Amino acid sequence: MTQDSWNPSEFDLALGTMVREAALVDLVLVMVAKELCGRPYGARLISGESTSRVLTVCRSLADVHHSIDEQMRVEFKALLTEAKRAFEARHRYVHGTALPNGAGKIYAYRTRRLTIAVECTQVDVDELSKLTEEFRALGLALSDWGARLLNPAITEGSDVEEFGPFDDEDFGTLET
Repeated sequence: MTQDSWNPSEFDLALGTMVREAALVDLVLVMVAKELCGRPYGARLISGESTSRVLTVCRSLADVHHSIDEQMRVEFKALLTEAKRAFEARHRYVHGTALPNGAGKIYAYRTRRLTIAVECTQVDVDELSKLTEEFRALGLALSDWGARLLNPAITEGSDVEEFGPFDDEDFGTLET
């Protein structure tokens, strides 16, 4: 890619898509953390916290929560590790300013707390798209994990309908 081929609109669209998927993962993590708290008082403490704090709380609660079996605990902690890595990659894009250099490469420039230097990291649209897909997969996996936490009858890969207590005729039909 040359500097002349730098397409900020393409980059911005990819960035916005990644940010949306990351925000969904953050929301699911907050909802899971609130559920693991078990009380409205603890759940209030997680509202509005940073994603890194939510990840820490989720990991801590997973260690002590009585209704999480060992298999689910291991699975959840693996998802939390993936999420931490993905959010660290997200920060390069969200907290940096992406600019092309004269050699046709794109770099994200950002300052870090309590440092003098400007951090400079090469980024590109393909890497950004991969990160978007990672967040999309994490959102689905965490949602599935949370559903199994709420309803232990649901097992990974199962058809949720088979666990429903109602038949279609229980609800009748909607007439217009």
